[in-house]
Amino acid sequence: MAISFTNFDTYTNTVIDAFVRENPVGQNIQARPLLKILNDKKKTFPGGADYVSIPVQGEFMSDQAGFGQWYSHTDQVGYVHPNNIRRVKYPWREAHVGAVLDFTELKKRGVQVVNGTPQTRPDAKEVQIVKDYVESVLVFDFGESYSRFMNYSVWADGSQAANAIIGLLGVLTNTNGAGIVGGLDRAVYGWWNHRVQLGITVSTATQNLLTILRKEHVQLTRYGGMPRCALIGSDFLDAMRREQQSKGFVTMNNYQGKESTEIGMGDFTLDKTEFYYDPTLDSIGRSKYCYMIDPNHVKLQPMEDEDMVVQKPVRPYDQYVMFKALTWTGVLTFDQLNCHGVYSIA
Repeated sequence: MAISFTNFDTYTNTVIDAFVRENPVGQNIQARPLLKILNDKKKTFPGGADYVSIPVQGEFMSDQAGFGQWYSHTDQVGYVHPNNIRRVKYPWREAHVGAVLDFTELKKRGVQVVNGTPQTRPDAKEVQIVKDYVESVLVFDFGESYSRFMNYSVWADGSQAANAIIGLLGVLTNTNGAGIVGGLDRAVYGWWNHRVQLGITVSTATQNLLTILRKEHVQLTRYGGMPRCALIGSDFLDAMRREQQSKGFVTMNNYQGKESTEIGMGDFTLDKTEFYYDPTLDSIGRSKYCYMIDPNHVKLQPMEDEDMVVQKPVRPYDQYVMFKALTWTGVLTFDQLNCHGVYSIA
């Protein structure tokens, strides 16, 4: 049995195009709430510069001496010059993921890929073998691998490669008051900092963790922030549950008939902030952490027309393989930091 190279190439292109259109990143196999949140609110930017530039302001004319004065009769008054807008700059980066389709693998399944037109048309069994092979390679393996790559990238601190994007951990670090983000020195501009509280003691007697989270939530909204989501590891989730359950909880079903007693709990919310268990935090050794973020002030920004672009390299003359790839160009940007917080338990 044989199938033409042209038909095989066309079919694989169709499959990968369909994957890009119909399968949002981060929906395969394991939950990736951060990647999903960022993709839901992603915003493109035009090319033409080496970076994405965003205006930010944390100082106002009222902070300058002489802006407001009381006067009477012929008293002299002063004027201040408004020069408080700063610009943060984030260099965009390029990513490539590629897969090789091996003709030998198809031969092992009883299908041969040939140049030109086969002597006989492929039968239904052969076509199904090809479809199953392409689906397993491109949709399941390639698609899941791309999702994992992007998910790790938006979490990572940028140290994984010199030309990688700086992810959440590179900006929302374990310390504040120092370091440069977007070109602004956080030691100089106090308002250009996120909140941090590590090593929180868990107490079922006083609900210390939940008390601190409530207080911190207020501070994150102090300057107009709306931290609508918190990404937590499994140990942090367990600590929250232990404190909450220590005070008791009931469901109406527990008092009706002979229905079983529910020992679980629903998802946590705090003044419209949803807490999501993110398995990635366990994978990177941060199961005791919580990252409370405002999705309106952190953006995954792909370049226009460069978001998951299907690449179709020509087959090399000296190899019986086929290359398929996706490229992505973009950056993770922040335009406000004091609406995000990093927390951990002891």
